[in-house]
Amino acid sequence: MSQKNLRARPTSGNMDSVRPTSSAKKPKSGDAKEAKLQLQQRKEEEQKRSAACKKINIFQAPLTTLKLFVTVLIEAFLNAVNWILVNRSISLYPLLVIIAIYLVAANTDGPHRDLVTEVEVWTQFLVWWIGLGVLSSIGLGTGMHSGMLFLFPHILKVVLAVEKCNSTNFESRHNMWQKGLTYSAEFDCPEVAEGFSYASTLAKVVGTAILWGAGTAMGEIPPYYISYAAATAGKGNEEMDELKEGKDFVTRMKRWMIDVLQRYGFWGVFAFSSYPNAAFDLCGICCGHFRMPFWTFFGGTLAGKAFVKAPLQAAGAVALFSSSTRKAILDGASGLLSEGNRQYVEEKVNAQITKLMAIGSETVGQSDTAAAASFSLATLWNYFVMALIGYFALSCINQFAQGKQQENDEEELDKLYPHTADSATKEKKSSV
Repeated sequence: MSQKNLRARPTSGNMDSVRPTSSAKKPKSGDAKEAKLQLQQRKEEEQKRSAACKKINIFQAPLTTLKLFVTVLIEAFLNAVNWILVNRSISLYPLLVIIAIYLVAANTDGPHRDLVTEVEVWTQFLVWWIGLGVLSSIGLGTGMHSGMLFLFPHILKVVLAVEKCNSTNFESRHNMWQKGLTYSAEFDCPEVAEGFSYASTLAKVVGTAILWGAGTAMGEIPPYYISYAAATAGKGNEEMDELKEGKDFVTRMKRWMIDVLQRYGFWGVFAFSSYPNAAFDLCGICCGHFRMPFWTFFGGTLAGKAFVKAPLQAAGAVALFSSSTRKAILDGASGLLSEGNRQYVEEKVNAQITKLMAIGSETVGQSDTAAAASFSLATLWNYFVMALIGYFALSCINQFAQGKQQENDEEELDKLYPHTADSATKEKKSSV
């Protein structure tokens, strides 16, 4: 046989490389069918586990809930320690230097002690009001309403003190922490009363409102971060899935809000955060879901909540609590109401304001009966505040526990249905 014929005749090895055998096709077809079957089974299992996850709460499954919550705390603590150690040059070392300087300054006498005291007061003041703002918005629908519980009562106390002292020149920063949890006004009037105006009264409280508003903006970061990480990983989001399926009016309004956020970015976030918006709880989740840049999201939220909404709320509260401006507001509204309705509204508004003032005012000089009534109202209010704080704490425990359980379920499903991990990820990414 010639060398030419040898080159022309393909060997069996060459034929195998040219013609795929039927046995090479069958496993691929079988794998596709298996993946499709497992994907359907996984969806059914996800629905079952999602329903079971909603029953994980402190009342129905206390031990499981607490175990999951403690696991979340431990993981968060270890992650924080790891971050500090990795970034110790910008976190740990400066923190140790600041602590050392403070300990030396606080435990030595000298002219610097007044400065140390001032730094302590400002630090507590900032942590208190920013922290209350964070607590107000950090829970999806279950945040602690710290504006109604703390900010507006604080504004009321300041307004009462301003009218009593006929001055705004008094210290009001101490109404925080232990004193902030009570509903009593304890401000020392200055010796000289130089008078006050609406503008000066508003200036006395607007800084506090801005700090609280900044805290509410920071409270939107965790939902944004979690949703952003889930979208990047191709995971779904339960709240977003519900919005896609819902057809009621509220759901349609939320979908419209999402469309505006996607279209206008920073200005959309700024607009929705500049007024009391019940649907804004979903803003962080929506912006994270569509992977909006962090500073676009947080910048718009901070500008709207801290520098527009909170100051406007403070201005309205001062106008309502101040006797002169309240009368002007009621007189202005009287033209829109009939005589009978005007008197009814004035009586109701004045009665509610009087009740708040009775709680917020000191009882010195009142009769025993009036003092007892005021004490009773103040005590009931304190119990009410503590009850709401307790409810908020339980809601946070439930949310963290359910989130951890969902994470565990996702990992278990990936192990149970290994052929569906990539398919499920691609399917969820296609809806992002």
